[in-house]
Amino acid sequence: TLFRGISELQRNTFVQEYPNCNYLDTDFIVGTTIIFFENNGFSCVWKHLSNKPQEELTVVRSERPILQNHETAKILPKFRM
Repeated sequence: TLFRGISELQRNTFVQEYPNCNYLDTDFIVGTTIIFFENNGFSCVWKHLSNKPQEELTVVRSERPILQNHETAKILPKFRM
């Protein structure tokens, strides 16, 4: 968990490669988002919530993060490129 938080903060991986496509890795996205919010007066904190990806929607509904839709857990359109 600590390694995951550090790798995201350091933006270790820029893209992930899958057959026929490349897309931005979550490490880069989360790290860039933290830098953006910190530069705009927010204080960001890492909090480990679960090791189970299938629990993401439940966690999003209970924690109500500002980056995600609370009903679908998808990143809000205003935060997408």
